[in-house]
Amino acid sequence: MYEHSWPEYLSEELRASGFQGTVINGGVEGYSTSQELLKLIRDGVNFHPDVVISYSGVNDRGAYSAPGHPMVHSYQKELFANLASADVRSPFMASTIYALNISFDLKESQISVNLGPEVKVNPSEQWEKNVRLMREVALLNDAEFLATVQPYRWLKESEVSSLRDDRKTYAQAVQSWYQEITPLAERAPFIHDFSQFLETRRELFKDDGVHLTAAGDKLIASQVLTVLKTINLGQSQDG
Repeated sequence: MYEHSWPEYLSEELRASGFQGTVINGGVEGYSTSQELLKLIRDGVNFHPDVVISYSGVNDRGAYSAPGHPMVHSYQKELFANLASADVRSPFMASTIYALNISFDLKESQISVNLGPEVKVNPSEQWEKNVRLMREVALLNDAEFLATVQPYRWLKESEVSSLRDDRKTYAQAVQSWYQEITPLAERAPFIHDFSQFLETRRELFKDDGVHLTAAGDKLIASQVLTVLKTINLGQSQDG
């Protein structure tokens, strides 16, 4: 979707600073820390990383999870519902139930989707739980862990007033969400608040206020490297 990313620039900065290693970008559009946690357990630890970095924030405010089931992505729930529906006739995403009805002439659907027991947890509690669990997974696999709260363009109420109504509602929801999670950085030293890191550089944000320009990604890479240097990564200088 984008032609650049901060992990790409971080890799370049690490090499320029004399660090030897590989940066693996596991970011996926629409993922929250719930999916990050599962991906780390399933895929990430197999790379035997020295450091695991979570760059998150906006996607965790609740829009990408099923109500009552924070570990289930909203797209995942939609897919499950589609597969279990007897009404879907699409040749491209044929319903499992419909296919069974054709093959076995079933009169009633015997298949349902169970998302597990509902839990009462707000998005900020779930975010903190996820990053703490990712940290434990990383530590159990002899890796350091850093969680960062990504920058957002409209964190000042005075600037939100100029947005059209739909963008304003979205920005205000993100503002409220950030007010809940950014104080966690004061309690947990592995959490780093980057939310206002680019506060005076508004031109580095794309129109959605979330994604960054190439120059913005380069600054994030530099900031991440600054943090990495504080955790005593093995450094090998040429010459």
